[in-house]
Amino acid sequence: MKTLILILLFVFSTAQAAERYQLHANPKLVKLSKILVLESVGIEEETGRNDGDDVEGFLNDLGLRKGSAWCSAFEVSMYMRACYALKWSLDSIPFKLTALANGVFNSAKKGTKTAYKAFDDDFIVWYLPGTSNGHIGRILFIIDDKRVLTVEGNTSGRTEFDGVNINERSIYGNLGQKKVRGLVGV
Repeated sequence: MKTLILILLFVFSTAQAAERYQLHANPKLVKLSKILVLESVGIEEETGRNDGDDVEGFLNDLGLRKGSAWCSAFEVSMYMRACYALKWSLDSIPFKLTALANGVFNSAKKGTKTAYKAFDDDFIVWYLPGTSNGHIGRILFIIDDKRVLTVEGNTSGRTEFDGVNINERSIYGNLGQKKVRGLVGV
């Protein structure tokens, strides 16, 4: 009995409940970055090794080399490119400019913690327990209180190689071994 209680305490103490943090970006920046995201749907890696002109462009925007994981680089790059187009400072972006999905989430903790409910243009972030690895996608459309459509970089699509794809996701569901960490509102 004592062993069972210890196991349950360990499980509950290591479980991470999903959270949502609200940051504040200028609506023009959010809108233009969304247009850029949608224009990118269908971009694919050249050889399946996190490469190709467009993918390497996302990586270059964050100073990363060819072959690096690029889901967060894609999402962050769209905001950076929107700032450049608007001739605004990158300081207009309310989250950390990082290639780590969990870095975006961690920086959002400076915002306001809110009820866990998804909104258009939120980021959904997953984490791989015990590592800094994760994944990020941008919510395009709310299907219901649990399911959303996202645009994500570095995900499988209709072809052999990863690319920028629209996916249906659960805001509570795992992504392989990755668990939902939470939402970041902008």
